[in-house]
Amino acid sequence: MDCLFCRFSLDKNIKAHEYKGFYYIFDESPVNPGHLLVIPKKHTLSLLDLHKEDQIIFFEAIIE
Repeated sequence: MDCLFCRFSLDKNIKAHEYKGFYYIFDESPVNPGHLLVIPKKHTLSLLDLHKEDQIIFFEAIIE
């Protein structure tokens, strides 16, 4: 797929952390302290389209 977030995974200039199938990056212009973007490595249209196990990992990543 050719979407913004899929291209993100190929951009080595963006400093991203990885956690169990997800990338996460701190926003350069955060809305609130600790604001981060969590992006699945696998292309998906919606969080609801992820497998239940991946949804659990997603929420683990944002509270970690």
